[in-house]
This record gives sequence, C-alpha cells and structure tokens, in this order.
Amino acid sequence: MKQGLFSLQPDDYFMINGEMIEGCGEDSFYAASSEYTSVLAVFDGCGGIGSRKYPRFSGHSGAYMSARAISGAMHDWFHDFDGGMTLDSQEIGTTMQDYFRNAVDFLHRIGDTSSSRLSGMLVREFPSTAAVALARKTAGSGKKESEVLKAGGPDSQGIELHCLWAGDSRIYLLDEDGLAQLTVDDIADHDAMHNLRADGALTNMVAADGTFSLHHRVLRLKEPVVILASTDGCFGYLPTPMDFEDLLLSSLLQADCPRSFEEALRKEILEVAGDDYTLGFMCFGFESFSALKNHFKKRSAGLLKKYIRPMTENGSEEFAEKLWLSYKNDYLRYLKR
Repeated sequence: MKQGLFSLQPDDYFMINGEMIEGCGEDSFYAASSEYTSVLAVFDGCGGIGSRKYPRFSGHSGAYMSARAISGAMHDWFHDFDGGMTLDSQEIGTTMQDYFRNAVDFLHRIGDTSSSRLSGMLVREFPSTAAVALARKTAGSGKKESEVLKAGGPDSQGIELHCLWAGDSRIYLLDEDGLAQLTVDDIADHDAMHNLRADGALTNMVAADGTFSLHHRVLRLKEPVVILASTDGCFGYLPTPMDFEDLLLSSLLQADCPRSFEEALRKEILEVAGDDYTLGFMCFGFESFSALKNHFKKRSAGLLKKYIRPMTENGSEEFAEKLWLSYKNDYLRYLKR
C-alpha cells in the first residue's frame, strides 16, 4: 500500500454511493488523485427545498441537477489547477467557490426558472451541500510553497488538508484517538448529537439563488491518518456519533482486504440509511492493509468497552447523552483549535 516518499497518493481510497430510489438519487461525488494531491468530494442535493422539477432537465429536480453540476465543476477545478498545486491556500477556496457558483448559475440560466413564484428558504433554485477534502503534500522545511513547486515537488512527510464545505455534509479524520469531525454543520444547532434527533434547517448551501459561502480551513497532519467525506445519509440515521465510529472500525476489522472492507462498509451503511448516502475514504501512511487494521485494533476495543457496550446494555437516551458528553471532547478536538 505504501507510496513513495515524494508522492501523496493515498494507500487506498474509494467512494460508496447508494440511492433510496433507483435513478432518482440526489447525492453525487468526485474523487481523484494525482502525484501530489488527492481529493474526496461529496454533494447532497437538498431534496426538500430543491424538489421543483425542471422539464428542460428531463423532469429531474433542482436538487438532483445541482449535486451533479457541482460534481462536474469539482472535476473541472481539479484538472484546471493540477489538483490545486498551482494555487496558494487562499486561492483554493476562492476559485473553487467560483466554479461551484458558475455551475449552479448555468443551471439557472437554462432551466427556465421564471415561472417559480415561491422564494426564500422554503424553495431554493438548485440547492446542494458540498464537502471537499483536498490533501496536498506539505512544503519542505524552510521553503515557500512557490519554491517547492518550482523545484518540482514537495519534500516533507506531512499532509496539508484543505476542508471546504457548505451545508451539513462533513469531513472527518480518523486516527488512534478516534473519529474527529473537521467541519461545522451549517445548522443553527451545531451539536452533532442533537442534530441526529432534530432535523434542523440549513443556514448555508450552494444554490443558484441568493448568496452562499464555501467555508475553508486548513490543517497540517502527520501520517498515518484516515480522511473521510460523508453526506448525512451515512451518519444521520445512527443513534450517536459513537455508533458511526463503531460502524467504520467494525467494518474495517472484519475485512481481510481493501475491497472486502469497502463492501462491508457499504453493507453496514445500507442497513441503517434512510436516505441517499455517499462516503469517501482515503488513508495515508500505512504499509499494508494489515497495518491499517492493526493501527485501529486498540481504539476499536476501547470504543466498545467505554461506549458501545454500555449503551447497548443501558438503552436509554439519557445514558447515551451522558456518554456523548465524554466522547465529544476528543470528537471535537480539531474544531477547538
């Protein structure tokens, strides 16, 4: 699995995607890897406020079209800017937002939206969430990013992770300390546990009408590490955030190869999902699949002992809430920075 020192290609990466109604799924995604950059991006068309059907798009909803158009814009951005390696950190966010804006504006121009009489947050034109995890090789010690690019490639053993998002699709990190949420949901109540029980209205999303913001934060990470991008269909129907981490780790530890891990994870998500679902996975710094599994055995055992088994035995929401108060300190460790 291990890649060369001067590359940043993931040891393994894959996307899982499923539809509740075949041919009508409102999720989309994009994944790519070049020599020095890798990206996972997920998009969840907002079906309630984007449910209007457009004859010019074969009767598909605005949510359906938006997620796919933004996914196409992500493809164009990645290839136009060599995976972002030709841009500095600030330009990554501004150019990507421009590409997303142009994609939904194009839908708006040709979609015949003039007959719509409803406006505001009840109905939006081509709305979708977006969550993008872009990993770049960090620049060498003492060198500016431009100098590294001119020399032909980065030369250190670190990862510069760009998290860009709008809405409630998420980027996660998974390491020996457990699962960590890296993005903040664009919902009035930011508590990850509370949002599993109350479907709050989105306060920000990519859309053709009105303005939107593509949030952007940058983290410097050390290998080994796992990075995930997910729409809420993967985590939103589980009782607690602890259960989502357990789903990930139990799927990994029961697998005997990368592909069986992917299939186990797909099966577990399908059993709990009540909506379209999309999850992207990529990992860096593991010598083999066995090394990846071994890295998380201790964490999985601790999670089962401290959270999963006690919740199963007790069964009450009050007890699960108490355990969440303990769990979320590590779960939110990157959002406290």
